[in-house]
Amino acid sequence: MIDCYTLPIGDQVFTQVVSGKNIVYAVTRIREHCLRTFEPVRLTVLQRSHAKMIIDARGLEDDRIVRALMTKNYAPLLYLSQDDGSHLLADGSHTYVARMILGHRQALAYIVDQSVWQDFLVYGFPTEEMSEEELLTSHSRIRV
Repeated sequence: MIDCYTLPIGDQVFTQVVSGKNIVYAVTRIREHCLRTFEPVRLTVLQRSHAKMIIDARGLEDDRIVRALMTKNYAPLLYLSQDDGSHLLADGSHTYVARMILGHRQALAYIVDQSVWQDFLVYGFPTEEMSEEELLTSHSRIRV
């Protein structure tokens, strides 16, 4: 697990909300791990229904989609295996949608097992449950 205050500025994280609780993944560090350990890259099928869900649920930024439409060298998508056998797209949402727009039907992807990504969970962000004293002694002092 990674303390949120040790993450370098510029590192990307992905937040998944499960039963009202945030699960935060250090996706920059997971990608670095994949490169360092030669994690296998797999070919995955892009699906229109998944692209629609990403557009509807993830709040994509138009400028990032435009940038992804213009690129020629795509980084592999980053999926995290879940307990139920599904795969969570933790990094590459803009790329996924852009590639569907361009008519691509497949993309390279890392599919990272839970035994690996669990070491890259981020903790320590301020929460609504924190007391005033905890907020005052946290690094951010931001009430959410």
